[in-house]
Amino acid sequence: MLGICSNSTITARFEQGISIPDYIFVGDNGVIFSQEKKYILGETDWYSVVHGNGKYIAVGKRGYMTTSTDGRTWTGPDIVGYSSDWYSIVYGNGKFVAAGNGYVAVSTGTGDWNIVKISNTKNRTWNSIQYCNGRFIVVGNNGYMATSTDGNVWQETKIGSGDLKSVAYGNGIYVIAEKSGYINHSTDLTNWNRLKITVTNLYSSTFGNNKFIVSSYGYMHYSIDGKNWVEVAFGNNSWEKVIFEDNSFLALENNGYLGKSTDGINWKSTGIIESGDVRLSFLNGFCRIK
Repeated sequence: MLGICSNSTITARFEQGISIPDYIFVGDNGVIFSQEKKYILGETDWYSVVHGNGKYIAVGKRGYMTTSTDGRTWTGPDIVGYSSDWYSIVYGNGKFVAAGNGYVAVSTGTGDWNIVKISNTKNRTWNSIQYCNGRFIVVGNNGYMATSTDGNVWQETKIGSGDLKSVAYGNGIYVIAEKSGYINHSTDLTNWNRLKITVTNLYSSTFGNNKFIVSSYGYMHYSIDGKNWVEVAFGNNSWEKVIFEDNSFLALENNGYLGKSTDGINWKSTGIIESGDVRLSFLNGFCRIK
């Protein structure tokens, strides 16, 4: 079902006051930036990082992974699986689950990974994974998504033809963002409604403080019910990743800015500085240091 959203635009403000040392950032060319120090782990592009069970795990291009217990000393990097890209990793139900090209990888954090092929189609691309409402959910290209309670046995479904970029859950509602500017929302993961909220690409989504937040190029979009959306003008680049942590929304811009908001409407931003006035760029993911 195609819907029409009520659309208005708000312009966000910029100000200082975000603590960069509280986060680990991962990016292209082996960069991991933790506690204001840059580490180069191999030559791979790191796409995603997560904390769980006392450790951090970063995943990236060509199947590489690296782990750390303190954010400063990292292992490897080592190839896990079949040298396919890992785009996203999540921790839930006592397990790390990474998603990427054709496969997911499952581990309890011991170092051993179970590689699972969700689809009979070899080249299925899984763009993002989240742990929502007691289950793992992966979303991918060409409208495909899959769900699992344990990370090992999956049920795949198709909800359209667009490339699905991210998923979030809250207040009994699932929201999946499409790259092409569409939002899909459902209460049961079976019956979906689809609506256009922007002409720009959508990237990441999260839920907190009774709001859904979806990021795009130069905008944040927020909604209470997944149906009616308001866009907030913020920055002039791609907000690659948005999370909800410590009662705040946090967003990573690939040009080296970290944004923060408590309500999804009023945002502040600060540069992620490597040294002097040099901002880090080509960043892809981040997580809170625990």
